[in-house]
Amino acid sequence: MPSRCLSGSRRITQPTRPCVFYNPVGFDPTAVLPFHLHRYADYARFFLQILYTQRVFKEVKDEFVPLKAAYLRRFFPSNAVYKQVREALLASETIVCDGVCYQADTLTWRNLNDRHRSGKCYGYKLGPRWEGVRHEQIISVLPE
Repeated sequence: MPSRCLSGSRRITQPTRPCVFYNPVGFDPTAVLPFHLHRYADYARFFLQILYTQRVFKEVKDEFVPLKAAYLRRFFPSNAVYKQVREALLASETIVCDGVCYQADTLTWRNLNDRHRSGKCYGYKLGPRWEGVRHEQIISVLPE
Protein backbone atom coordinates (compact mmCIF):
# COMPACT_ATOMS: atom_id res chain seq x y z
CA MET A 1 0.00 0.00 0.00
CA PRO A 2 1.46 3.40 -0.96
CA SER A 3 0.65 5.18 2.27
CA ARG A 4 -0.10 3.96 5.73
CA CYS A 5 -2.22 7.00 6.60
CA LEU A 6 -4.69 6.61 3.77
CA SER A 7 -6.06 3.22 4.65
CA GLY A 8 -8.62 1.52 2.46
CA SER A 9 -11.56 2.43 4.68
CA ARG A 10 -13.52 5.64 4.50
CA ARG A 11 -13.00 6.26 8.20
CA ILE A 12 -10.24 8.76 8.96
CA THR A 13 -8.36 7.91 12.14
CA GLN A 14 -5.45 9.63 13.79
CA PRO A 15 -2.36 8.30 12.01
CA THR A 16 0.33 6.71 14.12
CA ARG A 17 3.07 7.94 11.80
CA PRO A 18 3.34 10.60 9.10
CA CYS A 19 2.22 9.94 5.53
CA VAL A 20 4.93 9.83 2.90
CA PHE A 21 4.15 10.93 -0.65
CA TYR A 22 6.31 11.19 -3.77
CA ASN A 23 5.23 14.20 -5.80
CA PRO A 24 6.87 16.37 -8.47
CA VAL A 25 9.29 18.94 -7.05
CA GLY A 26 7.41 22.20 -6.57
CA PHE A 27 3.90 20.72 -6.66
CA ASP A 28 1.60 22.62 -4.29
CA PRO A 29 -1.91 21.15 -4.12
CA THR A 30 -3.36 24.33 -2.63
CA ALA A 31 -2.39 26.15 -5.83
CA VAL A 32 -4.53 23.82 -7.97
CA LEU A 33 -7.41 23.01 -5.60
CA PRO A 34 -10.26 25.45 -4.98
CA PHE A 35 -10.28 27.00 -1.51
CA HIS A 36 -13.04 24.71 -0.18
CA LEU A 37 -10.85 21.68 -1.04
CA HIS A 38 -7.61 22.90 0.57
CA ARG A 39 -8.20 20.62 3.54
CA TYR A 40 -8.01 17.67 1.10
CA ALA A 41 -4.56 18.63 -0.20
CA ASP A 42 -3.08 15.32 0.97
CA TYR A 43 -5.62 13.45 -1.15
CA ALA A 44 -4.43 15.35 -4.22
CA ARG A 45 -0.87 14.38 -3.27
CA PHE A 46 -2.05 10.79 -2.90
CA PHE A 47 -3.54 10.80 -6.42
CA LEU A 48 -0.18 11.90 -7.85
CA GLN A 49 1.60 9.35 -5.65
CA ILE A 50 -0.48 6.54 -7.18
CA LEU A 51 0.36 7.78 -10.69
CA TYR A 52 4.06 7.86 -9.78
CA THR A 53 4.15 4.38 -8.25
CA GLN A 54 2.19 2.80 -11.09
CA ARG A 55 4.49 4.43 -13.64
CA VAL A 56 7.61 3.25 -11.85
CA PHE A 57 6.58 -0.29 -10.90
CA LYS A 58 4.71 -1.10 -14.11
CA GLU A 59 7.45 0.56 -16.17
CA VAL A 60 5.02 2.81 -18.00
CA LYS A 61 6.90 5.86 -19.27
CA ASP A 62 4.89 8.00 -21.69
CA GLU A 63 1.66 6.04 -21.59
CA PHE A 64 -1.52 6.60 -19.64
CA VAL A 65 -1.73 4.67 -16.36
CA PRO A 66 -5.12 2.95 -15.94
CA LEU A 67 -6.59 3.72 -12.52
CA LYS A 68 -9.86 2.17 -11.44
CA ALA A 69 -12.16 4.71 -9.79
CA ALA A 70 -13.60 2.11 -7.41
CA TYR A 71 -10.09 1.45 -6.10
CA LEU A 72 -9.21 5.14 -5.68
CA ARG A 73 -12.51 6.05 -4.02
CA ARG A 74 -11.74 3.73 -1.10
CA PHE A 75 -8.94 6.09 0.00
CA PHE A 76 -11.03 9.28 -0.09
CA PRO A 77 -13.47 10.38 2.63
CA SER A 78 -16.40 10.31 0.17
CA ASN A 79 -17.21 9.88 -3.51
CA ALA A 80 -17.93 13.61 -3.79
CA VAL A 81 -14.47 14.53 -2.46
CA TYR A 82 -12.83 12.06 -4.87
CA LYS A 83 -14.69 13.54 -7.82
CA GLN A 84 -13.99 17.16 -6.84
CA VAL A 85 -10.26 16.56 -6.26
CA ARG A 86 -9.93 14.62 -9.52
CA GLU A 87 -11.82 17.31 -11.46
CA ALA A 88 -9.65 20.07 -9.94
CA LEU A 89 -6.47 18.19 -10.91
CA LEU A 90 -7.82 17.71 -14.44
CA ALA A 91 -8.97 21.34 -14.78
CA SER A 92 -5.55 22.65 -13.72
CA GLU A 93 -3.84 20.21 -16.13
CA THR A 94 -1.86 18.71 -13.25
CA ILE A 95 -3.05 15.38 -14.62
CA VAL A 96 -4.39 14.44 -18.05
CA CYS A 97 -7.02 11.77 -18.72
CA ASP A 98 -7.23 9.69 -21.90
CA GLY A 99 -11.05 9.83 -21.72
CA VAL A 100 -11.43 6.19 -22.77
CA CYS A 101 -13.32 3.74 -20.58
CA TYR A 102 -14.97 0.44 -21.55
CA GLN A 103 -17.35 -1.57 -19.43
CA ALA A 104 -16.46 -5.24 -19.13
CA ASP A 105 -18.68 -7.96 -20.56
CA THR A 106 -21.49 -9.07 -18.27
CA LEU A 107 -24.60 -11.15 -18.69
CA THR A 108 -26.60 -8.05 -19.65
CA TRP A 109 -23.89 -6.01 -21.41
CA ARG A 110 -21.82 -6.93 -24.47
CA ASN A 111 -18.60 -4.99 -25.00
CA LEU A 112 -18.01 -4.89 -28.76
CA ASN A 113 -14.38 -3.80 -28.47
CA ASP A 114 -12.35 -7.03 -28.78
CA ARG A 115 -9.17 -5.38 -27.51
CA HIS A 116 -10.80 -4.36 -24.21
CA ARG A 117 -13.28 -7.20 -23.78
CA SER A 118 -12.63 -7.38 -20.03
CA GLY A 119 -13.04 -3.61 -19.65
CA LYS A 120 -10.69 -0.63 -19.44
CA CYS A 121 -10.40 2.09 -16.80
CA TYR A 122 -9.68 5.71 -17.50
CA GLY A 123 -5.97 6.31 -17.98
CA TYR A 124 -4.12 9.19 -16.36
CA LYS A 125 -0.68 10.74 -16.63
CA LEU A 126 0.99 13.87 -15.36
CA GLY A 127 0.20 17.05 -17.27
CA PRO A 128 2.72 18.84 -19.49
CA ARG A 129 4.01 21.07 -16.66
CA TRP A 130 4.93 18.06 -14.46
CA GLU A 131 5.96 15.42 -17.05
CA GLY A 132 9.73 15.63 -16.82
CA VAL A 133 9.96 16.97 -13.27
CA ARG A 134 11.86 14.93 -10.71
CA HIS A 135 9.83 13.63 -7.75
CA GLU A 136 10.62 14.35 -4.13
CA GLN A 137 9.55 12.78 -0.86
CA ILE A 138 6.95 14.79 1.06
CA ILE A 139 6.07 13.96 4.66
CA SER A 140 2.63 15.06 5.77
CA VAL A 141 0.11 14.29 8.48
CA LEU A 142 -3.61 14.13 7.73
CA PRO A 143 -5.71 16.56 9.76
CA GLU A 144 -8.37 15.17 12.07
